[in-house]
Amino acid sequence: MIIAKTKSMEEIEDMLKDYSRIAVIGCGGCVSFYRVGSAKEVEEVSKNLEKIGKKVVYKGMIARQCYIGTEDELGSLSDEEILKKVSRAIGKAEYDFEAILSLACGVGVQNMSRFLSKPVLPAQNTFFMGIKNMDENKYNEFCIGCGNCILHLTAGICPLARCPKSLLNGSCGGIFKGKCEVDRERDCAWVLIYNRLKAMGKLDNIRRIFEPKDFSKASHTRRIDI
Repeated sequence: MIIAKTKSMEEIEDMLKDYSRIAVIGCGGCVSFYRVGSAKEVEEVSKNLEKIGKKVVYKGMIARQCYIGTEDELGSLSDEEILKKVSRAIGKAEYDFEAILSLACGVGVQNMSRFLSKPVLPAQNTFFMGIKNMDENKYNEFCIGCGNCILHLTAGICPLARCPKSLLNGSCGGIFKGKCEVDRERDCAWVLIYNRLKAMGKLDNIRRIFEPKDFSKASHTRRIDI
């Protein structure tokens, strides 16, 4: 189960200040089930974006943004081909977007970011995630549900979840050939962030100093009334 809350329009507007042509994509998975990220919200967010002068060039749903790439090899496809492949709802020829505003949870945002060269920005703050382990499959944690998403500043890669030390301000001194000193088979999260920011022309973000994270929104064990 995943619970998230939509960011304020002020936050969303600030994230999108450098972009004019936006693709708004909802998620039909866990988040939508709990009334966030639904088709109705895609419509509402799109209308609000148009009110502030943004051009919504595409709006639609993807069944589960976290499933993209689990069955098909998408890494070699263009952004347009990926959008065509993952969303049956697309029926137009116009895909000239500058950024995607994702209404999925933090995991969906990061999974979309793996395959799209353009920015995938989080419209939600993810608060809670839980899964019933039905078999021996292994999963990688991409989001810890901190309740204050910064993926728009870290190129769609969460340092809290993907760095074993949850470092918020760049890498430690334990990098070896781009790998983490905690696990030599694990890519350093901050090397991944740096490389993606560089490819996106957003390296200025790497100079941002994050204040210590307020974990009061994500203190354990959490009880959430739905």
